[in-house]
Amino acid sequence: MIELALYLLLVGTLLSPFLRDGAALALLGLLIAKHVFSDRDGSTQVLPQGWGVPVVSYVAANVGAAAASPEPAAALVALGFLPIGLLIFVGTVEVVRAGGSVRLAQCVLAIVLVFAADTLWQVAFGQSLLRGQPPVNGRFMGSLSHPTNISLLPILLPLGVAPLQEGSSRLRRLAVVGSLPVALAVAVSGTRAAWLALLGFFVLVGPITGSRRTAIVLASVFAVTFAAAAVFGPFSSPRRLLLLGLGGEQQRLVQWKAAAELFGERPLLGWGPHSFRTICAERHDRAGSVFERIDLEQAPYPHNIYLEAAAETGLVGLGALLFLLGTATRALRSAVRDSYAARAAAASLGLFLGIGLVDLSFVKDWVHLAFWLPIGIAAGIDQRTPQATGAGAGSSEAPTRLRAPATAAPSAEC
Repeated sequence: MIELALYLLLVGTLLSPFLRDGAALALLGLLIAKHVFSDRDGSTQVLPQGWGVPVVSYVAANVGAAAASPEPAAALVALGFLPIGLLIFVGTVEVVRAGGSVRLAQCVLAIVLVFAADTLWQVAFGQSLLRGQPPVNGRFMGSLSHPTNISLLPILLPLGVAPLQEGSSRLRRLAVVGSLPVALAVAVSGTRAAWLALLGFFVLVGPITGSRRTAIVLASVFAVTFAAAAVFGPFSSPRRLLLLGLGGEQQRLVQWKAAAELFGERPLLGWGPHSFRTICAERHDRAGSVFERIDLEQAPYPHNIYLEAAAETGLVGLGALLFLLGTATRALRSAVRDSYAARAAAASLGLFLGIGLVDLSFVKDWVHLAFWLPIGIAAGIDQRTPQATGAGAGSSEAPTRLRAPATAAPSAEC
C-alpha cells in the first residue's frame, strides 16, 4: 500500500493537485500506521539511520529562514511543497528498503515515457492529450505546467533505464527505444536546459549501463535527434541553444547578480524562501540598480538553485542543502560499483544539480520530486544492510554485484 501511494503521489505531483494531495495524505497515514502499529520494537525509524541530522537540518534551515524573514507568514506558506518532497523521500526509502527498486524504476520509466509521448502528441495535434494544454509561446511541454518543466524527463530518465540492464537483450533494447521519444520530446520542446540535461544523460549512459554498445547506440540517437530538430524545428531546443539570443542570456546574468546582492544584504538567514520575485518587483523602480534591469516576467526565481538558497535562506540554508547532498553523495559512492540503482540515482542527482546552475527552483512541486526521489533511493540503498540482504536472499530482488556472472540472481537495487 505504501508503494502504491508513492506511485500515485509521483503521478499526481506532475498531473493533478487533487491526486497529489490525496496520495500525500494516504501515504502519510500509511507511514504513520506502519511505524505506530508495526514497529513497536523500534527496529525501523521514520528517517533512515544516519539521515536524520541532514534531513532535519535542511527542513529546520528553511523553516528558520522563513520565520526570520521580513514576511514570515508568506514565507512559511511558500514552503508548501517541502512536505510533498519529504513524503516522496520517506516513501522511496521504504520501497527501496523493502526490495521494490525495480518496480519503482519501472514506474518512473512509465511516467517519463507517458509525458514524452504526450509532448509529441501536443506537437502533432496542437494540444496535449492528458490535459488538453496548447503550446506556450511556441514551446512544447505536453501536460506539464510550463515548458521549462520538460527538464524533468532527462533528469529522471536514468532512474528508469538502469534496471533494464539486468534483464534480457530484449529489455536492453527497450531502454534504447524508450530513450528515443524522450530525446524527441526534449528536442522539440524548445527548452535549452532540458536539452543540456539530455546531453548529460547520453554522456553518462555508458557508465550507468556498463555497456559500450548501448552507449554508442544512444549517442547515435542523440546525434540524429539533435540534427533533425536543429534543421526542421523552427523553435527547437538545439536551434535555441546554437543561436543564442542576447535577451535571455543577459537576463540570467542580471538575475544572478540580483540574487548575489540580496545574499550580501542578509547573508545568515536570507530573505525567506521563494521571496526573490516579490523583492525584485518591490525594487524594480530603483533607478540605476540591478533590479531595474530585471524583466519581471522572466524572473520568477534566480534560475540557479545555489544562489536561490543563498539569497533566500542564507548561509544556514545553503550549508544545510550542501550537507544533505554530501550525505547522498557518500551513500551513492559506496554502492555505485555494485548497484545499477545507485548509478542511476547518482546520474539523476548529478543532472539535477548541473541544470540547477542555470535553471530550476524549489518553488515548483516537480523540482522537489526530481530532488528527493534520487536522494530517497540513495538513503534506501544505504539501509540495505547485510542482515536485510540475507533475510531476502530468496527474493528475486536480492542484491548482487554487477560483475557477477550472467547466471547470478537479479539485483534488488537495480
